[in-house]
Amino acid sequence: MSVLTDYDRAAAVMRELLCDLTSRQYALPTPCEGWNVRRLLDHLVYGQLWTDTVLNGEPPPDPSPGHPSTDPVAAFDAAVAHTRALLAADGVLERVTPTPYGELTGTVIARMRIHEFLAHGWDLARATGRPTDLEPELAEAALRQLRARMARRPRDPGRFAPEQPAPPTATAADQLAAFLGRRIA
Repeated sequence: MSVLTDYDRAAAVMRELLCDLTSRQYALPTPCEGWNVRRLLDHLVYGQLWTDTVLNGEPPPDPSPGHPSTDPVAAFDAAVAHTRALLAADGVLERVTPTPYGELTGTVIARMRIHEFLAHGWDLARATGRPTDLEPELAEAALRQLRARMARRPRDPGRFAPEQPAPPTATAADQLAAFLGRRIA
């Protein structure tokens, strides 16, 4: 499958979780330490904005928390549609782009978004009592890709907590969450 198809699938998982949210759930804590559901939603929209500016050769925007919209689903949809269009433009996936993490291809940047949708989709599902077995094939691929990437460079403690144990019977999404520092038990 193509990275754009995977991006679409991962975004659809996140959107489905978002559509079931109520504003009363915004204050619920998530497995991301110090983040509630609303902060997580803002972060997801910011991630798309970050991608857009980096792909356009601009410096990333300030990640200051805020509430960009009273309708997080609409904000997410708009951000994802814009990012998807940029990623689909001729040559973007192959082009090497300077980022705060070094020079990355558009494909690697798209995978970062996929990983984020899956990781934070797991966080959102856990926070709201939904099933966490999200897109097993994508979660397995994300886990392989992140293991390989993190084997080459140490974990950034500000971004990733130490890996947590996962039972051998854990789903791919649970294994991914544990690898990224979430307690799944």
